[in-house]
Amino acid sequence: MKSKSSISILLVILMTSSLFALATIPTTNISSQILEITQSSYRIAETPSISQPHILVYTEYTNMSVGGEYYNTMNAINTTYGTDYQLTALVNYTLLDGLLPGKDILLIPEQEFASVAKMKTVGTAWTSPLTTFVNEGGVVILLDFGNASAPGLGLHIYNESSLMKFGPVIGQYPGPEITEMHRNVFGDALCRRIEYQWTPRNNTFAVQTHDGVIAIDDYSTDNPIGVHKSMGKGHVVFLGFDMYDPDANQEQIVGNAIRFTNYVIFDDAQNTEATWEFPPPHIDGFALGAWVDDLVEDGFAVGRMDNIVNATLLNASEIFVCPLPYWTHDYGTAEIAIIDDYVANGGSVFIFSDWGSYGDESRDLVNNFGYDWARDSLWDSDDSLNQVSRIAYTGDNIINHPITTDINRVEFYAGDGFSTLPANAEKLIVTDWDGTSSWGAAGTAADGITAMAVSKYGSGKVCVVLDSNFFDGTEDADSDTVDNYFDSDNAEILMNTARWLAGGSPDNDVPLISSLAHSPTSPLNGQSVTIDVNITDADGLTNITCHYRVNDGTWTNVSMTPDGGDAYSADIGSFNEVDDVDYYIRSFDASADSMESVSSVAHFTVVNQVPSAPILDDPGLNDDDGLFNLTWSTSSDPDGFIDRYQIEMSNTSGFTHILDRWNASTTEKSLAILINGTYYFRVQSVDDHEAKSIWSNIESIEVGIPVDLTGPIIIDITHSPSNPIQGEFVTVSANVTDLHDVKNVTCYYRVNGGSWTSVNMSHATGDIYNASIGSFQVDDDVDYYILAFDNSTNYNNATSGTGSFFIENQEPTAPSLLDPGTTISISHIIVNWTAGSDHENAIDHYQLQVSISSVFATTFGEWNVTSLSFNVTDLISGTYYIRVRTIDDHDVASPWSNIQSIEVDLGPTITTTTTSPPTTTTTTGGGLLDSDILDLIVLIVTAGFVIIIVAVIISILRSKSKQQYNFD
Repeated sequence: MKSKSSISILLVILMTSSLFALATIPTTNISSQILEITQSSYRIAETPSISQPHILVYTEYTNMSVGGEYYNTMNAINTTYGTDYQLTALVNYTLLDGLLPGKDILLIPEQEFASVAKMKTVGTAWTSPLTTFVNEGGVVILLDFGNASAPGLGLHIYNESSLMKFGPVIGQYPGPEITEMHRNVFGDALCRRIEYQWTPRNNTFAVQTHDGVIAIDDYSTDNPIGVHKSMGKGHVVFLGFDMYDPDANQEQIVGNAIRFTNYVIFDDAQNTEATWEFPPPHIDGFALGAWVDDLVEDGFAVGRMDNIVNATLLNASEIFVCPLPYWTHDYGTAEIAIIDDYVANGGSVFIFSDWGSYGDESRDLVNNFGYDWARDSLWDSDDSLNQVSRIAYTGDNIINHPITTDINRVEFYAGDGFSTLPANAEKLIVTDWDGTSSWGAAGTAADGITAMAVSKYGSGKVCVVLDSNFFDGTEDADSDTVDNYFDSDNAEILMNTARWLAGGSPDNDVPLISSLAHSPTSPLNGQSVTIDVNITDADGLTNITCHYRVNDGTWTNVSMTPDGGDAYSADIGSFNEVDDVDYYIRSFDASADSMESVSSVAHFTVVNQVPSAPILDDPGLNDDDGLFNLTWSTSSDPDGFIDRYQIEMSNTSGFTHILDRWNASTTEKSLAILINGTYYFRVQSVDDHEAKSIWSNIESIEVGIPVDLTGPIIIDITHSPSNPIQGEFVTVSANVTDLHDVKNVTCYYRVNGGSWTSVNMSHATGDIYNASIGSFQVDDDVDYYILAFDNSTNYNNATSGTGSFFIENQEPTAPSLLDPGTTISISHIIVNWTAGSDHENAIDHYQLQVSISSVFATTFGEWNVTSLSFNVTDLISGTYYIRVRTIDDHDVASPWSNIQSIEVDLGPTITTTTTSPPTTTTTTGGGLLDSDILDLIVLIVTAGFVIIIVAVIISILRSKSKQQYNFD
């Protein structure tokens, strides 16, 4: 689109503005009940835009810290949706009824600090307002995880309110149940601009549900992770991740969910020829891809209806786009009735047809709304492109309308013209009136024939255009090297039409606002403030107002009066000290269109005057117990009240080194100074807006108290983890207190009775001190104790008792036995397995067992092996079962591996009998002896050789047989 560069620049400006506004949200308890965030600038005379959504974000139990789930969620919206929205915080669930009206979206980030009971309470309380909100067009978005031990806190809001029904959690990541995120339903608007598959991020979980469309799931199990449900005129979205560790896909999914306030559905139920994909590949078959991309960029959620017309899905959309159906896939009576009801009740339909009989498949649908066409083709003799039916419409062909604002040229590539229009139709594009336009087949004049028009129907809107090619981002119909969608202003008029159908309309020339200022520049409490501005417009001006608000409150407006020429002014009254005042100007011109202009928001803060300084009383020269009072006079504040007094103590008269500071709400402070020395004090007043007076006079006192001889108290000594393993670091903790405070704490530890090593312990919270020691090796026996010094003048110390722990050996994991095959015909087999593992990396050997029993009731053999294979020999025919396990250097065995089995079939036996002495010899294989050797054996037997010689020969032959089948 030609306007993309300007849109991109504006988005960057708005994103920066929104991020600045978001930075003002407190990360601790929010004291106010409502937090409004308004954009810091307004658009003036720019391209049309869809309505700005107003988001109500529920933050009661949300992690609001920088980098936390709330921060990442809003950053994802700013990055993937943009910053053109309003934001209100809901900090207590009981305030929903008062804050939800007028909002478009209820956003529920992960409620990390909630509990199941709290979420059920919220869901129960919200049942009625949320059901009404969604049915009337609202969008509810829930991001959920909770915690790793019990994911799925937020889903109880949906369960209890019946917005969406869930079963149990059925997997989480990290964890084996979720291995690959998957875009399950391409046609759902949640799935725009994300990958087909991607690696999950931390704090992702799947939950059992059959409620809604499972848009995102686990690739292997199909378990639901992202679910979209249409309900009434609105949407419910569940996202099974918390944005703790987001990637680009998760951020895009969140941005897609925000877009549901402006939902566009493309009809694919009629098997349209114009399909789409994202990102647009610009190849045949994805004609709508570029337009879809621009709609998403503009803030629309874009989905696809793949089956029949679905009234539930349709009623939750703002626009239903009907590309030209494919041949015989006409809209049926029932489908037309659903679409008619949808438009009559406030929906918008955008219908594409085409010339001649090519548009007949959508004709019944178009006729329903009062349109029909000539079933011919429009030609133009002087404004045609590379064919007379391909026409460039310019100038008077384009009728003045919000949709045609800034549209100078539109190209149609063989279209038809309307023969019938509704009585309230508004023409957008018409043919020439100069006699150059004609009906192609009939050859008759076609002056002023409408090719694109809009109308109202009930509470909704209809747009019909009689060319189905000009949105095609993959075809260059006029052979000018620019695809149809990108040619001339085709993209702009399509986008303007979508915005108009969704409720927005383009701006025309607007009043020019300049020189906005306020006086006095730095107003004081009670001073009246005047706003001055210069405004010009060629059509004259009407209804000029100044809008202002105090401390992010409700906007108030006053009329501005002319001061001569282009100057206007308004008195907006007086304010209190440190009030933050925002203001802007809204102006309408005097044209029939009553075009509006809004200035950027300006700001000033009312100056707060400082309070008077107190006078500090003399505390005396000396003190022998360290306990005394400081007193001072009362200060006054010219425009408020004294909030508190701040006292400082130093050991130098110039206060170059501050020992301590305190706040006091009265004019007295009791002190306990237990270290001897000379101390200096001063005090200042602080008013209700943090303005501070100058410091008071300085007073001093000499403290001299008995010497402290008692060291710190050390209790609650622990180590974590309680049973450490090799390689782990161990945290030693202790509670250390002392009347004079703790100066330092040291942890001493030794390994196996060796030398002591010291580690400084750091102050954590309260009286807790921590030190990290280690890591250690298996069988290490570790002793430790704590040494602490106090902060008295004697620096007394104390030593704790000795604690200890032992590094236990960990059981190794089992190896995995590889499949040896099913049957062999030799008497040995090489068994292979993959290595087991050992936490201490100390595998000693593997224990291999072979048995003829599947339960290893007896063993054929058992061997200790240091490699990952072993040759088992002397097998006879039968079935053998094999298993193996890992043995570590502590002789600790892993569980047995999987069991494999193999069949040994050594074939039939050959029996030869001699006369003296009687002996039977068995040879396996039945075909391993050649004829010469057999003849020799017969000769030896005949000659009466002794059986010993026969046995030797047979032994030699068996050896040769084994070598023949050796697989090593």
